[in-house]
Amino acid sequence: MSTDSTISTLNSLIKTTLDSMKGFKDAAEDARFSGCSQ
Repeated sequence: MSTDSTISTLNSLIKTTLDSMKGFKDAAEDARFSGCSQ
């Protein structure tokens, strides 16, 4: 695997992770405000 390919893969994984974090945060906030939390 070339260096450029490795960097591209890592950047993609970082982007996916950050997007997932935002999604989980948004879902938690929605659950809290909709009364789904205990």
